[in-house]
Amino acid sequence: KQLSTSTTMNMNNGRLAFFNLVKAMREEQREYFSTRSHEALQKARSLERSVDTYIKRGDDYLKKQNQEPTLFDND
Repeated sequence: KQLSTSTTMNMNNGRLAFFNLVKAMREEQREYFSTRSHEALQKARSLERSVDTYIKRGDDYLKKQNQEPTLFDND
């Protein structure tokens, strides 16, 4: 199945956004563990929640893709 150019661009943008989010999270985690700053902890936790949300959306999408019947299902 071939994806359109706009779909491919959106997927790449989503991957890049996730990559940047995880990178920022790890930077804040490192900052927290080196300083034990309450502010760094709050930022790290916020970014962790955002990463968890991305992961949940991805899991939900994959579950939905696996549940949708196709023309060739025998059920």
